[in-house]
Amino acid sequence: MYCKMKAIILLALSVIILSQSYGLVYAESIVTVETDSSSYETGDVILVHGSVSDYDESDPYKNFDITLRVIAPNNNITSISQISLDSDGSYSASILAGGPLWASDGDYTIYVSHGSDRNASVSFAFVDSEAAEEAAEEAAEEAAEEAAE
Repeated sequence: MYCKMKAIILLALSVIILSQSYGLVYAESIVTVETDSSSYETGDVILVHGSVSDYDESDPYKNFDITLRVIAPNNNITSISQISLDSDGSYSASILAGGPLWASDGDYTIYVSHGSDRNASVSFAFVDSEAAEEAAEEAAEEAAEEAAE
């Protein structure tokens, strides 16, 4: 009886250990996203690309578009789009950095989703160069006014 319990416990522990290592094998990302740079200024074009590693265009459960969202530092959505995948599961998009929704400097994040549970993200720094130029011009004008007085 003691040997039988010992064998059952050993078997149970083996199953637990093997199931844990099995989960680690599939920990790699299925959905990827990258940008061509880590920082952008107003007017720059952000090139986004990535892939879905297990994409199969003949499988109706895997044949759907990527949803791409750009989120500002204040958590507002600055851009959202739906992108079709190429036959090899890759995708790419171009986003213009700037406009009224790009009001804050800081770290923006691109989130991509392929279905409800397959996600990836990448962050980049954005500097509103037009706002910086306007501030510099205002400071120069104020300095000129003070010097004229």
